[in-house]
Amino acid sequence: MKIETEKGIITENATKEDLEKLFINDGFKEFVILFNHDNYFVQTSKIKNDSFVVEYCCRNDDGNDVQFQSVNKLNRTEVLAVFVKYLKGDDSWKNMYQWEKENLKPWWKFW
Repeated sequence: MKIETEKGIITENATKEDLEKLFINDGFKEFVILFNHDNYFVQTSKIKNDSFVVEYCCRNDDGNDVQFQSVNKLNRTEVLAVFVKYLKGDDSWKNMYQWEKENLKPWWKFW
């Protein structure tokens, strides 16, 4: 998996240790994205000091791409746990928080 921040691509082969460095050492200022090999992702952006919003994109049962955002803000420890579980392929984090489906327009409809 690939880790990207506002500084660019951090690594193409993410490890738990890479994620811990980013979150524990405050190694990003705005956002972190963890892409899987199918180019789906989990991402977070910093709202305040230790408050984050988390989003993820996946394919639903109908074969369509969908994106969700956390209803509540998460703290640094919670976000790190989500990212580590995502890295390991453990989807249990999806049941730990409430998610709201985002209504995204296709990119070609932005202009």
